[in-house]
Amino acid sequence: MAKQAARAPRRRRAVAAVRRHYASRGGVRGIMGSFKPMLAGGIAGAGSKIARGYFPQFGGILVNAGVGYFMKNETLMTLAGMEAGHTVLGMTGIGGTTTTSSGSGW
Repeated sequence: MAKQAARAPRRRRAVAAVRRHYASRGGVRGIMGSFKPMLAGGIAGAGSKIARGYFPQFGGILVNAGVGYFMKNETLMTLAGMEAGHTVLGMTGIGGTTTTSSGSGW
């Protein structure tokens, strides 16, 4: 019985150390946070394809900007801005680009 009592504090310290390490890495939120950019990209990609069927020129831009804004993803906001610039230049004829029927300048 005395041996079990002596082991308990050491085990508690080890368990506490593991919990501290796990919590310092963000816990469950840290694990989900690593997949958040991939999830945002998947939503934006699928949504853009659907939106381009309804709004050929600006559907993809609106979806990328919306998903980027609500999921706080700066990369999607940048891509939306780049695509918007490319689309606007294609509409004006500056730079020799043309507007395609899909609305995507890529």
